[in-house]
Amino acid sequence: MTSEEPGQDHTPPVPAAPQAAGAQDGTGGPAQIPPPLPPSGPVWFEPPQPIAAAATPELHPIATQPRRGWTRRRIGLGLAAIVVVVALVAGFVTGGFGLLNPGGAASPAEEATKVAQKSVRLFNSLSLKNLLSNPLTAAGDLTMEIAPSEARLEPGFTTLDNADLLALTTDSLDLLGELSGSFTLSLDGLTSEVIPVGDEIALVNFTGGTLTVTADAERLTAALAKVEPVTEAQLTATLTRYGLPPTKAIDLNLPSGWQDDLLNQVKTSLPYTVNLADCAAGRASGRYGDRVEMASICAAIGQVVVVKDGGRWYLSPLLTGSLGLGAGTGPQDVTELTSPERVALLTVPAAQHANPTEAPGALMKALLHGEERAKLAELPLAERRYVAATSMLSQVDLSGFQSTSRFSEIGRKGQQAKLRIDQLALTTPETSVEITDGSCITMDGTTSCLSDLKRPAADLYAALSMLDWAPFEDATGISNDKVIHKIQAATDAAIAALDPSQIGVVAVQEDGSWLVSLSATVAELQKQLLAAVRTGLISIQE
Repeated sequence: MTSEEPGQDHTPPVPAAPQAAGAQDGTGGPAQIPPPLPPSGPVWFEPPQPIAAAATPELHPIATQPRRGWTRRRIGLGLAAIVVVVALVAGFVTGGFGLLNPGGAASPAEEATKVAQKSVRLFNSLSLKNLLSNPLTAAGDLTMEIAPSEARLEPGFTTLDNADLLALTTDSLDLLGELSGSFTLSLDGLTSEVIPVGDEIALVNFTGGTLTVTADAERLTAALAKVEPVTEAQLTATLTRYGLPPTKAIDLNLPSGWQDDLLNQVKTSLPYTVNLADCAAGRASGRYGDRVEMASICAAIGQVVVVKDGGRWYLSPLLTGSLGLGAGTGPQDVTELTSPERVALLTVPAAQHANPTEAPGALMKALLHGEERAKLAELPLAERRYVAATSMLSQVDLSGFQSTSRFSEIGRKGQQAKLRIDQLALTTPETSVEITDGSCITMDGTTSCLSDLKRPAADLYAALSMLDWAPFEDATGISNDKVIHKIQAATDAAIAALDPSQIGVVAVQEDGSWLVSLSATVAELQKQLLAAVRTGLISIQE
């Protein structure tokens, strides 16, 4: 079992800035500079002694030389002061001392506008390399607009960086940048209306403004001319990295004139403009005119949902992307969402659990025997909002089941804990399902464990050999037997990398209480699976 306490800020408090020399102290006399606060951490230099602001420094003749030790000390103090000033300025600019909040806004409309503007800037400056390696970091400063209640549900136990899987060459990265940079998105005249959903959720409809996509035909033409040679070289580099060097020059065999066809389509369809007023009218009427694509476009860009966290409004990706409270919400849906019954569920307070291992059992008890409010109370704030708005758990009916459960902590990362399922049983007089030993499932008397995957997957490789590999062999000269051997080695390595002892449920700490996060649990399982796949692929690189 591993345990790591949540991160604590050990930065000593910053004293208030003293008044400048000669400033008045309120009594008509000169103000005195207060003495420095006693250090709360290691002292790397001797602090200067306090002096009165009105004191006159003693003047020394030029010929008088100070002691060498004092000179070193003054230089050290000067350098230390510079370091302190730089640190304070950097901390202020970055919000490191909590003086600034880089994300969120004071009102729902302001936050929705920030999100729209940052999304446009992100489109126009997207780093495809970052997108391939870590999509979350590729979002840039847009991530600062994500509600803290949702951001804290991003699991931190498994990290991923897939930038090295494709062995991308410099030419490929440059070409990707040229292709994406050939298109520009602009947003002008944005207006919106706010529909409150309770006190801390708001649906923001964009009611006006134009969103326009344009293309630089000359830049795109130059980029398309590089596609075939760069792509062929990239495929060669990637296959070679995985020990499958082509025995012949790769030819994509793209149809003749494909570049001209694509350019003609771009010139014909761009610039493309969406009037957000048409989206608002379409939502109200359910009709989007002759442009059949408008319904899907408006569903993607016409609305956002913002939530209030810590007194500021932030984007809620969870609610914006949900079916019940998202981009496709129409008048009838809004009426239901703002109903007193639904709004009342948004204010359900969280249950209190001092230890993370208490949370999963309490959630199971609520699912089995509790009303909807009891179920909501066992979830983190972001998921309480989501479930309340969508009525997701109202359809869950486990009445008639009996349950026993036991959990133990296997990892701690900041304000998250990963919990092993030692035992979780759901039984009725007719059937029973039980999870034991973290990842073993027993159903109808038959037990299957994650560790069983470590047995050779002969059926998988037999199925691969039955595929038609002729086009691949013709294009690369690589035999199917060699490819299947590599796939088998990668699969075996990936399965070996899966650690059943680290499979578990994720709980998060909010306001002193530990609560199970369903979304964090699913995301962590996905990350563990992807990390194992990455390990398998890296193992066959040469």
